[in-house]
Amino acid sequence: MITFKQMDAFIWIVKCGSFEAAATRLSMSQSAISKRIHEIEETFSLPLFDRSQRGARLTEKGRELYELCLDLAGRRDMLIKRMSDSQVLMTRLRLGVTELSALTWLPSFVEEVRGLYPKVQIEPFINTSARLFDSLISDAVDFIVIPDVYSDTRVVSIPLDKLENVWMCSPLLIPHGTPLSLDALSQNTFLTQGKESGIGLIYQRYFSSKNVFFNKTLECDNFVAQLSLAVAGLGITYLPGKLVGNLVKNGKLGEVTLRPSPPNIRYAGMYLTDRAGGVIPEFVHIAQLLCRFDNSLIF
Repeated sequence: MITFKQMDAFIWIVKCGSFEAAATRLSMSQSAISKRIHEIEETFSLPLFDRSQRGARLTEKGRELYELCLDLAGRRDMLIKRMSDSQVLMTRLRLGVTELSALTWLPSFVEEVRGLYPKVQIEPFINTSARLFDSLISDAVDFIVIPDVYSDTRVVSIPLDKLENVWMCSPLLIPHGTPLSLDALSQNTFLTQGKESGIGLIYQRYFSSKNVFFNKTLECDNFVAQLSLAVAGLGITYLPGKLVGNLVKNGKLGEVTLRPSPPNIRYAGMYLTDRAGGVIPEFVHIAQLLCRFDNSLIF
């Protein structure tokens, strides 16, 4: 079996033009170089060099083997580079985020990653928190950003930004600034995201702890649809006040004054524990810097 050390000796003899020059290039003795070439010739039972000529002149079979060795050595060098260079360690990042993240900080994240890791292709997956978490466990995605409601020993979870919601509805339903108690709130239709939503799950637990039960609940896992239903006056909901300021300013939405305020939603960046030694934590660090819910929506 031919080894990479033998191939390197063979390649440099051809490149340098002599055994002596190749030995100098590889910091080896000429006898050691000659021994490696002899081992190759014994392996294939054929001469690599025409010894009737001066210098390191290849035979026909030697030329063929030289081309193959160049290809194999090149592939080896590329493998070493890819495994040692963090910028090309991953050729793609399968990133899972919820709809709200896609509508806010995701474009900035993509731009930052492209600048730092130009060889990484980002493949975004937009879905509910529950489905993204399942995809992470099954290794269908590399890294997810969702509300921090799931715990698993197989997953590393890094705290990110928190989302501050306020109670909102159409001013036609309840005038802007109207104070309400939790009991009064429960007499209205409640617009919420379903159980597959991390935020929806948090609110379900919150109202259960307060023994609050709504007369009617409309579930929707789509944030834009939830927002549209609120603007249409179909019920009260929780929305990130800092993100929908223009709709309040235009009279499409109004804030309902209620104490206690809605619970804040802490987001987390998550990846599998066995990826902790790779480049994934660097992407999490970028997410920590850019995951913000304090700007307007992109539409």
